[in-house]
Amino acid sequence: MPKQASWMLRKILATQPTWNELQQPLKAGKSIVRQIYLQLLEYNVRVPWKCMMFRNAARPKAIFTLWLHIQDRLLTKERLVAWDMDIEPKCIFCDALLETRDHLFVLKDHPGPVNWNTHLQWLIKSSKGNSQAAQVVKMVYTEGVHAIWIERNQRQFEQMSRSVEVVAKEVAVTCNIRALPGIQQLLRQYIF
Repeated sequence: MPKQASWMLRKILATQPTWNELQQPLKAGKSIVRQIYLQLLEYNVRVPWKCMMFRNAARPKAIFTLWLHIQDRLLTKERLVAWDMDIEPKCIFCDALLETRDHLFVLKDHPGPVNWNTHLQWLIKSSKGNSQAAQVVKMVYTEGVHAIWIERNQRQFEQMSRSVEVVAKEVAVTCNIRALPGIQQLLRQYIF
């Protein structure tokens, strides 16, 4: 493969083995589009947290924030400092530790040894399936992550802050509005 080739040309040339395999006769009852799709699908790794994305009743912007959060792509101060930005790396909430994803969403005031992987494994386990409890976990966690991130940004950029109770009530109201009727009854059991 030529080194001066563009990234797009390199990607196209890299699929050549796939195309060679597809030149073989069609399997009985399978279309060429299906064969191409299934062949290309093999190269994509399935993420274990996909259960958090699908059938989640949270708002689309909250689901997008969760997607960034799970992949550690939120622009925390740790990441901004790594890009040589001249900012104060301390957490806006506690003003003591470096602001990281783990500090903002996992380790904050949590007793015992918890890291991101154990937190994510618990989250995946709790949100798998179609049960009402799994639906509640997905939606409340997603809206909670979004609310924490919005509160962080408001404190950082607009010098506005709200109490924990106000943020929790906002998450509860949003989840109650977005939930299906059966899940709404389950959510109303919790007092905010």
